Amino acid sequence: MKYLLITLLFITSLMAAEKPNIILILTDDMGYSDLGCFGGEINTPNLDGLAMNGQRFTHFYNTGRCCPSRASLLTGKYSHTVGFGHMDSDKGKKYPGYVGHLTGKTIAEYLKDSGYYTFITGKWHLGSKVKEHWPTSKGFDDFYGVPQGGGFYFDPGNMYSPRQVVRGTEVVYDKNKTPPKGWYATDAFTDEGLNYVDKAVKNQKPFFWYVAYNAPHFPLQAKQEDIKKYRGKYKKSWDDFRKKRFDKQVQMGIMRAGDKLSKIDSSIPSYDSLSKEKKDVIDLRMATYAAMVDNVDQNVGKIISHLKAKNIFDNTLIIFLNDNGAASSGGVLGKDKANTECGTPGSFSYAGLAWANVSNTPFRLYKTKNHEGGITNPAIFHWPQGIKNSGHISHERIHLIDIAPTLLNLAGGSGDFHGLDITPKFSGKKISSRPLFFEHEGNCAVIKGEWKLVRINKKSWELYNIDKDRSETENLVAKYPEIVSTLSKEWKSWAKSNNVLPSPFIK
Repeated sequence: MKYLLITLLFITSLMAAEKPNIILILTDDMGYSDLGCFGGEINTPNLDGLAMNGQRFTHFYNTGRCCPSRASLLTGKYSHTVGFGHMDSDKGKKYPGYVGHLTGKTIAEYLKDSGYYTFITGKWHLGSKVKEHWPTSKGFDDFYGVPQGGGFYFDPGNMYSPRQVVRGTEVVYDKNKTPPKGWYATDAFTDEGLNYVDKAVKNQKPFFWYVAYNAPHFPLQAKQEDIKKYRGKYKKSWDDFRKKRFDKQVQMGIMRAGDKLSKIDSSIPSYDSLSKEKKDVIDLRMATYAAMVDNVDQNVGKIISHLKAKNIFDNTLIIFLNDNGAASSGGVLGKDKANTECGTPGSFSYAGLAWANVSNTPFRLYKTKNHEGGITNPAIFHWPQGIKNSGHISHERIHLIDIAPTLLNLAGGSGDFHGLDITPKFSGKKISSRPLFFEHEGNCAVIKGEWKLVRINKKSWELYNIDKDRSETENLVAKYPEIVSTLSKEWKSWAKSNNVLPSPFIK
């Protein structure tokens, strides 16, 4: 009996020490309310299931743009300190925070040191001009995806934004070699990653898989069978969609009592003023966008099924995030850049500002801005063996810089980060409060306690009580000048010490 007890204790200790597999899923340009579990009408049963059996974070912040968000996500640091004050063009000779390639140590490097097999599928966009800046030089054992930004789904060599799909450092598809018929980027990034999962299982190693989908970033391209699910469903006013999404958010507890729905963007015309033909055109655009989000969810379902078949689902932490709010690109009502029907291969369409305003319900503004519509994203954490209060909705403020220290703590390592380890949240505990700072293209913000100070480049500061007015509907700048003065000084101090200044965008 004594030896049996010792054996059981030994096995228990081994199980407790078992490192979790980690799948970090990042979508591109998706709005706060698009998922069903965050208020949307798009069919996302797999992500909704992860949310209901995991945790949702309603106050999860990004940097407002794809490259800086990815830099912060992978390094645990404010993006300007690791070369990404802006995009991937090099301005580093004059502006140290804007070199346009990743200069900090990545979580993949840390996890690799901790015994993990690391791989990425999808969009990199953290330095593409030379192979030394690609993922396999930044801690990832394997890479299948695009070193540049997105801009494609069926054909990476399209005439409007030609890209390369590579495996490791070797080009697989480009403008000279098109993928086989039926190839679709979101599916391909999933399928290749599942092959890497099998490799990890075979070698009995914990793995870190960074799944960086292009979707639903423009151009709007989706499978026809997915578009058909939504065709005709978006022939209603934007006010109607925003109200229904907001009401659902309140009912779910995503938004809290006293929260408000921001006013619809003043640039958006009345839906009833549009012609029947125009309504049909914009319905197709949003139906295609919805189809792209739907397809992401289908692929998440494929990942879940595969993990269960391999008997590793329970000890796999799945994190689902987005890099910024929905994009207003394409004008108010969107546009079609090519003379091909929206959604099809060869087309190049944008959803536009009006639909982005719906996607970002209940918030104001869009990608690149530091208002809530630009820097807030839906966040889901799911881990059966590690998250004890499943179904919980957290309203504490979390940032992309918190992901790397959290993952490294789970792997048993330590590192140098700006973010916090949020693993206490997995057992229902609170985490430390701290100010959060933002800057992109001269758009600036600081959130501290109940206050948020924010401005659009070259415009005046705005002040909001973010605890009482999450949707930034009442500017209190004139009422509390001393708070404006204090927070603006704190922002400038942060900016000077984190390579934000000097800036090519702030004069």
